[in-house]
Amino acid sequence: MKPVHIVSTRNPFNQSDKSVQQVKFSAVMTVEGYIRQSPIFFDGEHYFVTVNGGLVDKKDYRTITINEGSYVTICPVITMGGGKKKKNIISLIAGLALAY
Repeated sequence: MKPVHIVSTRNPFNQSDKSVQQVKFSAVMTVEGYIRQSPIFFDGEHYFVTVNGGLVDKKDYRTITINEGSYVTICPVITMGGGKKKKNIISLIAGLALAY
């Protein structure tokens, strides 16, 4: 079986600040299970997650399983001023660009 590749981007504006790891494929593991294996994962944080380039909605993390050899890209949501977390399209684009 081909491993799953987890690309973890710590800073979407710095290409060298990422890690790529290969983990054993599991037919029953969901996207959330792979996210939890990322070195940048922390409970309560917000992330953009893609599987093979397609954005995964947070509500689907616990239900979607992936194929062997897939690429899971994880990029933290950049926070805006005022303490509120907002999705930032620039960080999404940068995270996707860094995955490939």
